[in-house]
Amino acid sequence: MSDHRKAAGSLDGPPSKLESLLRLEISPDGLSCDLVVLSHPPPVTPFELPALVAYLKQHKLRSGIQPATIHAALERLNTFSRGEQPFTIAVGSLPEFGAELLIQPAVSLAVPGPNDLDRSQAFACAAVEACGSVAEGDLIAEVRVDDTLKPGQSVTGEPLLPIRAALSRLELGAGVHPTFDEQRLLIHAARQGMVLLHPPRIDVLPVETIQGPLRLNASSEPHLGHLLVIGRVSGTAPLEAAGHLFVTGTVDGAKLRAGGSIVLGGGLLGKHHGSAGCAGNFAARSAEQCEIEAHGNVFILTSASQCQISSGSRITLGGTLAGGRARAGLEISAKQLGSARGINTRVSLDPHSRHRSHRRQLCAEIKQVQKKWEQLDRASVRLRPRGPLQQESDREPPELAQIRAQQALVGKRLKQLVSEQERIERMAVDDARSGAVVAKEVLHTGVAIRITDAFLETVSSQGATRARLAEDGLTIQLEDLGDKSQ
Repeated sequence: MSDHRKAAGSLDGPPSKLESLLRLEISPDGLSCDLVVLSHPPPVTPFELPALVAYLKQHKLRSGIQPATIHAALERLNTFSRGEQPFTIAVGSLPEFGAELLIQPAVSLAVPGPNDLDRSQAFACAAVEACGSVAEGDLIAEVRVDDTLKPGQSVTGEPLLPIRAALSRLELGAGVHPTFDEQRLLIHAARQGMVLLHPPRIDVLPVETIQGPLRLNASSEPHLGHLLVIGRVSGTAPLEAAGHLFVTGTVDGAKLRAGGSIVLGGGLLGKHHGSAGCAGNFAARSAEQCEIEAHGNVFILTSASQCQISSGSRITLGGTLAGGRARAGLEISAKQLGSARGINTRVSLDPHSRHRSHRRQLCAEIKQVQKKWEQLDRASVRLRPRGPLQQESDREPPELAQIRAQQALVGKRLKQLVSEQERIERMAVDDARSGAVVAKEVLHTGVAIRITDAFLETVSSQGATRARLAEDGLTIQLEDLGDKSQ
């Protein structure tokens, strides 16, 4: 038997010889792996690539290998190293981005309309109950990942579920406590209150009750939770709530603001200076000479006259919409549009308003990723060989290889964000084609309808009528719905 000793780094040398010279660091998310070459004198016998590959396999490194960086690490391994030198030798694949979290509420989160109950006191109690009143410890919702999404892959070959990427978009606010259960995220109430859910944020806020009538003579501090006012509200000062805002009576001239929805048991009488703005839905019995802006739906039980109404989704009236302007993302519907007296009434559909918040978030993140890319690109320019060195060198410096690996991750992220941005744009186009302005009984002469860039000045039409964008995308067509009114 030969007593010839095998070279430590030769083809048949054991990878265990490398343990004292290397350290493998896999990031917590599994998306990157750094090979750290420790301080050491030059080896007597140079290590060869198969020995290094065997070492990596022994540590279960299987996916996203960066050959150029591995060669750079091997070169440093075979030379004198005074300090530690990390090399990003593997980059995993990101899970599919833009996943919509499937949030299944364990409590009712529906905001009622003002016609749910006639008696104001009973309406107020039902409204609070319907909007997700919870006790401490109650299960609010569970979050699951959409099974149709593509998973990513870690550098060790393990699948990265899309929920890991999506959870970074879910913002857990005040008064909630998250726990994990297999593939689910369970969200419990950390205190008594009422749920406020505006994906991707979820909160539990306390409920404050004020016995009215309430006269607003001067500005006051915003209420930090949900607010219930029993009775009438009047005055010209603002009334603000971080959560939902409920008023059982009529609001006369006040300026209402809410981080959730606004529900009025009576009407909103603006007198040309009253207004309501909310991040959720708006509901009232009537509206007159006021401004209403809701990111969600606007529902008015009877009629609205001389109002400026804006909704990110739908505007629905049980009576007449006459005078002023109304703009929605998807649909405007009323029994009568306009007035027999020819009051100037303008309605429009702006599909982009439905996705405005999402688009702003995407644009901000795209700018951040582009800035990171530019920083890496500037760093790579400084490290690229120039002149004769560029012609003589057939291998990148180790630092440059590492930057290129980081750029690969940033580039993937940027591509996913741009793809999501394009998807939102396609959704807006689809919304424009499916959106409609509907008069369930009468469409009066002189109602001006705009859908995206198409414009139509209507003539009087009896019976249910719907205005939609024509196939050419440039004109608006009127349809007689007959008995098929919506």
